[in-house]
Amino acid sequence: MPAITESESEDRIRFPRLNAEATCGAAGTINDHYIEIVDYVTVAAAWAREKLGGNLNKIQVITARGDSMEPTIENGDVMFVDTAVEAFEGDGLYLLWYIDGLKAKRLQSTVGGGLMIISDNSSYRTETVRGEDLNAVRIIGRIRGAWRLSQF
Repeated sequence: MPAITESESEDRIRFPRLNAEATCGAAGTINDHYIEIVDYVTVAAAWAREKLGGNLNKIQVITARGDSMEPTIENGDVMFVDTAVEAFEGDGLYLLWYIDGLKAKRLQSTVGGGLMIISDNSSYRTETVRGEDLNAVRIIGRIRGAWRLSQF
């Protein structure tokens, strides 16, 4: 996937928006089509540096589906994912590939060296992954933020 590109004005940055979706639900999403750029999200460079961090050339935008991360991330929100992060770097929101597909979840370390896969919606249970099963969890990126459109 291509990195960000500067627009004509140096005070704006374009991030690629992909036709990929991540489930915020019990089962993951299998994106069984060719993942490609379908659009760009252009934002102020100063805003991006402040809100999304230092890996701006690795930020990609994808869509959230499901309700398991509500109220933090809602169905249809667009998520800004830092794809430079490919390993657990502390408690937070991550995009991960697990046995059943692509998921947006909160990850938290356990005392015994495992990971808890947490849904912010209390209707969903927390899953703990330990030992060799950790190899089945592949971190695709860290979710740095999400946008939603509130319709009235």
